[in-house]
Amino acid sequence: MLNMWALYIFGSVAEQLFGRLYYIGMYVLAGLMGSLLSSYLTIRDGYELLQHFDRLAGLQSSLIPHISAGASGAVMGLGAALTVISLFPPLPQQRFWLDKKSLLMVMAINLVFGFTVAGINNAAHIGGMLMGAVLAVIWYMGQRIHKPNLGIYVGLVVGAVTCYLFYDYCMQQVQILEPIWRQILIAMRAQLHF
Repeated sequence: MLNMWALYIFGSVAEQLFGRLYYIGMYVLAGLMGSLLSSYLTIRDGYELLQHFDRLAGLQSSLIPHISAGASGAVMGLGAALTVISLFPPLPQQRFWLDKKSLLMVMAINLVFGFTVAGINNAAHIGGMLMGAVLAVIWYMGQRIHKPNLGIYVGLVVGAVTCYLFYDYCMQQVQILEPIWRQILIAMRAQLHF
């Protein structure tokens, strides 16, 4: 519910500021990067758990792989993009005055909330924020050099390539873990008589 409220607030301003194409691309790429960073950290947790399984069994349930779902990474990407744009001098054609103090405060509260409340995937928030910030800087530079279409295309390509390369890296890490997890599942099935 909170994500949808934030999407309504951030999204309406972001779509008008960045244009529909870039807004949709930013939303999707920030969501993907949030998911990828969350997945990467889960993979790292899997390595940690398997490396020290005897000592950590039952003690570090936070290291057990988990599934996460939601739009928070994408929404935080939009919030970060607006925050970054608010830090730069306004563009001549910019129709909105972005209050940097309010945006910085909202983003900080979301991060603190994510670090202090259990069950919130802060890695998705951070991944989305990083992608949103990078895409905002590229878009802004395109606007400043009076080549807005170049900024849009460069931003979307940079975002897509970054997501693909990070996805490929994560898949390489998973391939190393998969045989070990299979052996654990086989052993568990044998113990439980499945």
